[in-house]
Amino acid sequence: MFSRGNFFASFFGGVVNNRIGFTRSVKLNGSLSVMVMLLLGLVGNHLWLLVGLLICLAMFQGFGVSALNTFIVNVVPTNRSTVMAFNSSFLYLGLTFGSLIGGWIYPTFGYFGVCLLSALSTLISILVTLGLKPTH
Repeated sequence: MFSRGNFFASFFGGVVNNRIGFTRSVKLNGSLSVMVMLLLGLVGNHLWLLVGLLICLAMFQGFGVSALNTFIVNVVPTNRSTVMAFNSSFLYLGLTFGSLIGGWIYPTFGYFGVCLLSALSTLISILVTLGLKPTH
């Protein structure tokens, strides 16, 4: 079910991103993802709200991935393959450390603490990405 939201977004992501611009899309989809992550921590045991928010999160991140990839390969266009390799490496590194830290946070702060950490981490990554300056 969640993959449908992501599929829809990745299928139409290019069209939307061409209309609003890649930088604006990174900001918009990143901000919407942060808001959904915070809301996820607040819905508690309301299953249908949780499912709806997870579909929205998959959709926002699906739209954001194509914009983010286009944005970062244009930072150093002469080394696109290296930039994408770094992007993948840091993605997996972030998933690893996020899982590790989330495992420490969950017993003390619960689900909301994990959602808050996720939102904060996403916000930091958006700010770092937007701080990159193209070299061309």
